Amino acid sequence: MTATPMKTNPSKLGIMLAGVLALTVALLTSPAAFAQFDDSSVRDSTAQRIFRSHSVTVDPKKYSLSALLDIEARLGTARRLKAYSVEMDYNAYSLSQLLDAEARVSTAARIKRALGVQLDWRQESLSSLLAQELSLARQRRATRPDAVAPAFPLPQAPQQRAPNAPPRGPVAGAVARRNGAEKHWIKRVIANGAVLELEDGSLWEVDSIDRIDSALWLPLTNVVLVDGEKIINVDDNETVEVKRVR
Repeated sequence: MTATPMKTNPSKLGIMLAGVLALTVALLTSPAAFAQFDDSSVRDSTAQRIFRSHSVTVDPKKYSLSALLDIEARLGTARRLKAYSVEMDYNAYSLSQLLDAEARVSTAARIKRALGVQLDWRQESLSSLLAQELSLARQRRATRPDAVAPAFPLPQAPQQRAPNAPPRGPVAGAVARRNGAEKHWIKRVIANGAVLELEDGSLWEVDSIDRIDSALWLPLTNVVLVDGEKIINVDDNETVEVKRVR
């Protein structure tokens, strides 16, 4: 017995599909449809997490999930501000206000620690603090004895490589020595430029004044280590003072 394929009118099929689509949209956009997705367990767990982390009791039945997450974020930011001896009531400020205060406080603290300049974070905007940090760092670097001319000759790359010479670039062990300078490449930039790890596994702590530059350096960048005291970024022609930590 041979089965006969069912003939379907294309226009009727289109009407049927349109009807199914309209029904789906109506179900998804109706409050009754969303009501079946109960998030009470998620709200309960969020409220419990807030209590465990911050010792603050929040009734999950009185707040939506987004409101609970906002409370949790504000509590966390307020706690981090306490590390700078800054007290801000999470109930009195929005999350954006707390995050802005945290950014200004941490920037002012970094300027004082690295550059020895005390700025009032309450009186300055974040953009103003960042601009002043950059300006102060440049002024400090300009007063260094080696700011006018380097006290060491930079190694010059040969025009042609010998047939058996190791390849240039980020290749482990391809370290050339010349006049106290060693060619390396950056394996990792750690803690926003505070520490540089080279391909040989050595770790170098960057001077706090120079971290504004090293924070922007990228892995696989070719560098030159000079006398174990300075690292030169060959690509950007920037120099940072370093101290070996491992």
